[in-house]
Amino acid sequence: LHFQAGRFEEAAGIYARLLEMQPDDGALYTSLAGCLGAMGQYEEALPGLRKGFGQGGDSPMRRATGLALQRSLNGLGRDEEAAEVALELTRWIAPRLDRGEGAGKC
Repeated sequence: LHFQAGRFEEAAGIYARLLEMQPDDGALYTSLAGCLGAMGQYEEALPGLRKGFGQGGDSPMRRATGLALQRSLNGLGRDEEAAEVALELTRWIAPRLDRGEGAGKC
């Protein structure tokens, strides 16, 4: 609710406390990184995005995190790293599309 209301600093604090209790929750890393990015703290958001992307498993959250990671890297002028993330996303998404999974959701 804090994030949706634009209270990114408050939301970031809540996500940081939740991560202390649940350090293996990739969605929390992604949410914290979203708050940091919304506050213009792109460099600070990268570790959380990388961790969330790595822990995303086989889920729509992984796709969303990968796209956010790619955008952040592009925004920081780190285009080669962003391209690597894009290739990894493509390798992850393509087989699912071939099987008809998530059609129209990418």
